[in-house]
Amino acid sequence: MDPGPDGSRATSRSNTASVAAAVLDLPETAGRTIEFRDGTLPIAAALEPQP
Repeated sequence: MDPGPDGSRATSRSNTASVAAAVLDLPETAGRTIEFRDGTLPIAAALEPQP
């Protein structure tokens, strides 16, 4: 996870809850550590498998 443009790694409680809810529907995320921060990329897009 890279810091944001302001050097921050801040994540709102709302986004934390949204990511937690989203990964419950994605079995491929089980056992993974997913680092994230507030930003403009939609959560669903950020959680898509990477090639």
